[in-house]
Amino acid sequence: FEVDNETGVVRVNISLDREIANEHIIVLQATDGGIPPMSSTATVNVLVDDVNDNSPTFSQTHYSISIAENNDDRQVISAVATDDDAGANGRVRYTLNDTDNF
Repeated sequence: FEVDNETGVVRVNISLDREIANEHIIVLQATDGGIPPMSSTATVNVLVDDVNDNSPTFSQTHYSISIAENNDDRQVISAVATDDDAGANGRVRYTLNDTDNF
């Protein structure tokens, strides 16, 4: 972060990433031009909101299973994927793509 020493405007001077740090604490100081100079401080808590910048990843990239025929409506695999984003951005849903013979 950086502050304009004339206006007090605080700006972000690097890209923030919630997955690295979801909160930053900065302390601003204001000092007058008197003799002796007087000053005070204010603490600013900066919370970094999440954006959907991560894709879900599976715990394995390939699964191979074998099942007996006539095995209708039985669980055959439990694949797990996770997403480092927060809230709705990190909730994972599953669908089947490119299935054959069904």
